[in-house]
Amino acid sequence: MPLRALSNLFPMFPAYLTQGAGLTFTASVLDAAGEKVGFTFRAPKAGTISKIGFRTGTVTTGQSLDVRVETVSAAMFPSGTLWATNTNGSQAIADTDDNVWFWVTLTAGAVVALGEQFCIAITWVSTVGNLQIANTIGGSRNLIGVPFSSRFTTAWVTSSQMPNVAVEYSDGSRP
Repeated sequence: MPLRALSNLFPMFPAYLTQGAGLTFTASVLDAAGEKVGFTFRAPKAGTISKIGFRTGTVTTGQSLDVRVETVSAAMFPSGTLWATNTNGSQAIADTDDNVWFWVTLTAGAVVALGEQFCIAITWVSTVGNLQIANTIGGSRNLIGVPFSSRFTTAWVTSSQMPNVAVEYSDGSRP
């Protein structure tokens, strides 16, 4: 029997499985102009990414977010350049959207090859609000390699938090 992709499952990378302590949610705060949260991945399969899933933490002041698939910079952070034309989408966040999971449909899908590195970046559409983008953390290990989270205030900085985001391909799979 051949192997096949199972839909709607989140991958459990070795870093998640070896944490020792229980996994908990933490968050990156977005509360000023120019701030961003980034996630660097390797494509789990070839295809077209059509949606990005993410979870909020506490939302003090909701505003619309730009959720983007971007190329990877030389330092392995989001480059600021869309993967392809319109590989982003907008998500309105209300003041009451604490701890809510969102699926954002991209304006145009991002075509990726198996194992290809790409980044997801989340930032403000225009007006600044005050909210958190949830991540996962557990134990006290330093995580090395991909996937990883990062945050931009004045420069990109790697986070010890693990990404709490997902992708959905145009075929409906969520590898």
